[in-house]
Amino acid sequence: MCASSPRAKAPFDTNRELERLAKLWIDRSRHRIRVHIFTDTAGYQDTNWRTTGLGPAVMVHDPHAADQYAAPRRTSHLTTATEIANPWLLWIRDSLQGQALDIVHFVTHGYLAGERGAIALASTPLLNTDTMFSRFVGSAEMSALLTQVGAWCLVLTGPPYNYSGAGLRELADSIALVRPGVVLVDELDLDREGAQFAATVEMVFGEGPAAAEAMPGITCWAHPRFVEYPRPPQQADLLTADGRSSLIEPATHDALASEQTPAWVAAATRYLEAQQSEWVPDTTEAAEVDPDAVAALRSVSRLLDNHVRRHLGTGPGGAT
Repeated sequence: MCASSPRAKAPFDTNRELERLAKLWIDRSRHRIRVHIFTDTAGYQDTNWRTTGLGPAVMVHDPHAADQYAAPRRTSHLTTATEIANPWLLWIRDSLQGQALDIVHFVTHGYLAGERGAIALASTPLLNTDTMFSRFVGSAEMSALLTQVGAWCLVLTGPPYNYSGAGLRELADSIALVRPGVVLVDELDLDREGAQFAATVEMVFGEGPAAAEAMPGITCWAHPRFVEYPRPPQQADLLTADGRSSLIEPATHDALASEQTPAWVAAATRYLEAQQSEWVPDTTEAAEVDPDAVAALRSVSRLLDNHVRRHLGTGPGGAT
């Protein structure tokens, strides 16, 4: 989780939101999780103190570790480069030291540049003095971060008086169009107590019941299985009963299920899933699955599994 309240936008209490959301993730997810928190120097000590009671599952990273990254230049334009340049994203990626993330969660204002969405951040984790311009991260750079840390989910929380809710939703939509997985936007102006977000976490991440009421503060891009949409029959042999790819080999699956999944394993798996989503028809009117495409995907999956066995020593049922 990363929270930033840039001086150029309406201020909000990043410490309070990080404490609240970290507790929500821990309480509402059925899995044992660890939460890595990234915030600026102004909020570091307070956030560290506030989250102490949540136990060792929460780690607040020291923003001074980001002093090696240069501040981005002032601009209202969004980069289309697929390399990570923003110091916040570099800090998150490098602080993990090769460990994978399942979920990346930003709490900050949205921004809309023309028809392209972005999040707005302070200049750096150490510098938040610019009252005119925030620093913006669009879909290209965000996708690069998700790929490099192996995340399958992106969550964007818009604070009260969010500068651009449309910007957050457009960014989320752009990510959802090119990556499999879950993308979720939560607007605190429409969900002040976080009840809608909590229900969504339980439904999507904790296998809770489907929502019984409308949730105007939530926009979610997810697998049709979450609304019990019928799966095309030609995809049955490529997906498991819970909607995951059936192409993932045993050693890779074991590595993904471990508490210390290397980022390269998760990133390679996300790539395989992305290729599968592109090559496998997603409508009942589409042609049958190309057997050559399936053979190619299985070949890539076996190659990945061989590397996992060689470097991590895992096999079916656990470590060897």
